[in-house]
Amino acid sequence: SRLDLEDLFMGGLARKSETWKVRNPCVASGSCCHIYNRGVDKRPIFLDDDDYKRFLAHLRLANGTTSTPVSHFLMRNNIDLQSVTQEELGEPLVHVGAFCLMPNHFHLILKSAVPGGISKYMQRVETGYTMYFNKKNDRSGCLFQGHFKDKVADDPAYLRTLFSYVHRNPVAEIPLPPASQIEASIAYPYSSAKELLSENRFITSSEGFPKIFEDADDFRASLAPQSARSNLGFLQGPTLR
Repeated sequence: SRLDLEDLFMGGLARKSETWKVRNPCVASGSCCHIYNRGVDKRPIFLDDDDYKRFLAHLRLANGTTSTPVSHFLMRNNIDLQSVTQEELGEPLVHVGAFCLMPNHFHLILKSAVPGGISKYMQRVETGYTMYFNKKNDRSGCLFQGHFKDKVADDPAYLRTLFSYVHRNPVAEIPLPPASQIEASIAYPYSSAKELLSENRFITSSEGFPKIFEDADDFRASLAPQSARSNLGFLQGPTLR
């Protein structure tokens, strides 16, 4: 019978990850890393709510040392992703500090939990989502603009600004009063802002990251426009749009 391609990539090839080379020292260093990528030719990579939810599912289900492919979990009827235990996934490959999905790009803040964890994790996430997207839209070829980009984010002041930047991405150019921008950032359904304010962690984990916020109020305050602008000098690198 014809092999399921996702099973092939997520299972067999993932176990032979020596061919998935680390392109940047950040990924191999054990540092906190800002990971980002966008659609080829700046094309949209999320076309509807189902696409965003599918990518979020990959962020959760690809984070384990087991060779079980993501499709194994997604074939369950009415799967509740929060019901999938870490024991089923194996030891985590990465600690996910934050994420934000935008129509044509994404941002992640990651730290490897095992040697080579970020590379293995991103291979699973990007490959699995590309195969889903291509099949759904009857297309072929690359979806993302080459290999994901990464930047070291170990300095606590830089990391705090980065968390603010990532979570403010959806509202940064919307003319709203500061208080409304904070609430809009938290309400955005495809970022980790709401999860970071919750006791129930679904995709993210504070493990491996320095304490950069005193409490929930401090995190909320960091989402204010003036707070983000005052620290933009720390944030160097491309802005994806």
